[in-house]
Amino acid sequence: MASGHHYEAIQMDINEDGFYTIFGSIESMTADISVYVYKHNFYPLIPLENLLEQKSGCSAYDSAQITVELQTNIRYILVVTTCSGNIMGKFLIKPVGRNNVSFHRTDATSAFHMNYSSTLGINSQKYNKYCASEDHYYETLRLTVLADAYYTLSITRTVNVIDGPEINIYKSHFDPLNSLKNLIPTKEYFCRNISVIKYSPHLLYGVTYVLVVTTRESSTARSFSITVYGPTNVGLQRIVDDTTYCYVGGACNTQVKSIGLTLDDILRLEIKRNMTIHEQTFAIRISAAFSIIMLTTGVVSSFSTMLTFQNASSRTVGFSLYLLASSATSLLTITIFSIKFWFVILTQMDTSVSFSVLQGGCKLIETVLKLFFYWDAWLNACVAMERAVSVYKGVGFDKEKSKRFARWIIFILPIAIMGTIIHEPLYRHIFRHEITKDVFADEETFTSSVDVTDTLFWCITTYPQSLQDYNTSILFIHLLGPFSINLLSSLFIIFRSARRRADAQRQQTYRQHLREQWKEHKQLVVSPIILVLLSTPRLVISLLSGCIGVSHYTWLYLCGYFISFTPSILVFIVFVLPSNSYRKAFKESFFRLCKQRQS
Repeated sequence: MASGHHYEAIQMDINEDGFYTIFGSIESMTADISVYVYKHNFYPLIPLENLLEQKSGCSAYDSAQITVELQTNIRYILVVTTCSGNIMGKFLIKPVGRNNVSFHRTDATSAFHMNYSSTLGINSQKYNKYCASEDHYYETLRLTVLADAYYTLSITRTVNVIDGPEINIYKSHFDPLNSLKNLIPTKEYFCRNISVIKYSPHLLYGVTYVLVVTTRESSTARSFSITVYGPTNVGLQRIVDDTTYCYVGGACNTQVKSIGLTLDDILRLEIKRNMTIHEQTFAIRISAAFSIIMLTTGVVSSFSTMLTFQNASSRTVGFSLYLLASSATSLLTITIFSIKFWFVILTQMDTSVSFSVLQGGCKLIETVLKLFFYWDAWLNACVAMERAVSVYKGVGFDKEKSKRFARWIIFILPIAIMGTIIHEPLYRHIFRHEITKDVFADEETFTSSVDVTDTLFWCITTYPQSLQDYNTSILFIHLLGPFSINLLSSLFIIFRSARRRADAQRQQTYRQHLREQWKEHKQLVVSPIILVLLSTPRLVISLLSGCIGVSHYTWLYLCGYFISFTPSILVFIVFVLPSNSYRKAFKESFFRLCKQRQS
């Protein structure tokens, strides 16, 4: 019952099932009464729990008359209360039905309750309550109940002000990035003292509820005290969500993104929309120039390698086929890299690009780029492994079998690699973010009216945690796997060759032979170390938190991203130039090509 209203609880004993009409009246000419029928128990602090029927006689056109179906062997409580506070007087209750109804006065049932007090202030968490730019302090409490029933939540403010704290109730989870999600609509009941507000939600057993206590006005500090009343015990515990949300977008229009920085993240804030490339920032113009230089260098390097192995005489063993395939994958890698760079630049500069083009580029380009990047790295590892096998078998090395095996490996590698990253297009999508202003929110209906000033489209990746862990593992495998094979194969070549020479030439010690082999083959060890160091920035960038402030270190991330693709333009320098036979084959092919053009 409302504060200051007198009431009386009366137990009704029913002798026969049926419908009964109960009339209520009061002697006072200036007062009216209301009657309520409760089933089993009546809790004054939880007026909606067990309520079966009610009738208000507070209007001149209404009378305190209620008709309800009652059954024997069930306890019913009739509650009579005045319509106005602090009114007293004699009242009369008259039942009409199939049989007599006996009344006797009873005491109301006491409710279980739990209290919690705290203060909202500068140390509290903040969120966008009305999807606007203003932040509100809030505190979260986990509420659990032991029975399906109505419960009363009473919040008392320490000051009698209209802008004091209020309670919002959420089912299962509260997302501060979207304060309307999982929100349970509730109605406030103001008592005579405006510093007390009550809520009477119907709560279910087995469901976790989150109470969000927040201020009505933004950034205002307020103290509060909450009491939860229920027919059974309740659990009330403060919770603090320490989850770091890495997201893009704005209030109530956010998208949580997975860890790792992409080229889209690095360039997004640097690109000026609706401006030409000449009007872009210095970082964008320099990056564009470097992308052209890298593409040109990569094309020259790849075609030079292809020219080296175009003759059958240069492809006598399997690793020469790996190098020929590597020249093709390197060319494709640096080409897709350039396409990726210019796709990001042009689609952010031009706002008229269709959504389907953005979605297709977002899902496919990065995935295809990873395919060729990883394929190229594993081909380089195959070169080192085949060299190690040839040293191990010596004169027993079968070159024809090696070439057949190499063709199968070249064919199987992209299928295996694609199998490890096939999920990526499924979790890559375009997020649409509308920049708005003049936000107006209605506290009662939770509706808003906004003006859209601009629309942004961002390509983001969102993985569940299990898939994020898998993705990180795959990243390490594709980077450290080829490096480990390269390094171990190179060391095996050096130690194995030194051991064979020591067995054949006993005038020198094993250590002396080892030193000679190191001088002869040290580039085999140095090259993979250089390649993995160049690829490391890509690993680091892929593992960085998506929440990191890119704008402060744009140059650092851009340099790291570009450097990670330099192995794709070094295939000629790393594998062809150190070999006398390959250099000779390249010169012969180059001069032959020049003569053909002259003739």
